[in-house]
Amino acid sequence: MALSDIRPLRLFREILRSWGARWDGICRRCGICCYERTLSRSGELVVNLSSPCEHLDPETRLCLIYRDRFRLCPDCRRMTIFHARFSRYLPPSCGYVRKFRRKKVLSGHVLRGLPEEPGNDPS
Repeated sequence: MALSDIRPLRLFREILRSWGARWDGICRRCGICCYERTLSRSGELVVNLSSPCEHLDPETRLCLIYRDRFRLCPDCRRMTIFHARFSRYLPPSCGYVRKFRRKKVLSGHVLRGLPEEPGNDPS
């Protein structure tokens, strides 16, 4: 089938579907954006891993309502290039931050509630 045989609306839908898959592919599936986050007085991101979103599967770190998350979960926010570049509530390890931020904006982040592992001690 030649490109000229495809109707413009169908072509547009195919482009959006393809871009959506690539956009979601940037995500590292860490699940950090699904936990309660705050900024410390010093400006460090603090992630409270003891308070995940009710829709997050803690084992797979995937959203259980992914397709309808913006409609069903008022706390879920759409990721944009603007958020990736400027939001202080995303850790430097976020795939979107790594792709779209040119220089390191955050000095680091602290994870609370992680199992005992080397390098996870917030103190």
